[in-house]
Amino acid sequence: MDRRAVGRSVCGHRHRPSQRRKEPPKRPRPFESHLNSEDAKKAVLGDLVNIKTGKLDANAAVEGGQYPFFTCSRDIFAIDTYAFDCEAILLAGNNAVGDFNVKHYNGKFNAYQRTYVITVNEKKRVLYRFSISKCSGA
Repeated sequence: MDRRAVGRSVCGHRHRPSQRRKEPPKRPRPFESHLNSEDAKKAVLGDLVNIKTGKLDANAAVEGGQYPFFTCSRDIFAIDTYAFDCEAILLAGNNAVGDFNVKHYNGKFNAYQRTYVITVNEKKRVLYRFSISKCSGA
């Protein structure tokens, strides 16, 4: 056994017992606490929803296209072909600034390769409501 290692912490410095770092007490996270208080069965997300992505580059948009084309932009573009015909929540996924905007759409549309298309597998098992609220500045 290496005598130099005795009395040293993981970082390699000598610490008196009173100087060692103490782990903060573990507190439940607010969201987890709320979920644990709900009287509902837990399920794997993949059992409740289907998550796909579009297959197109963002530059596939065309002016005056027949179908909506969802990208990571807040704007909705147009395209001449559709890949999805469903009700979906659309989540922008490729975003360095952290602006993960969310949209809801029902009908035929197409999506950029980094846009997540989330559909509910069984509507009677998942109750969701999508709403948009706008805040006005004073």
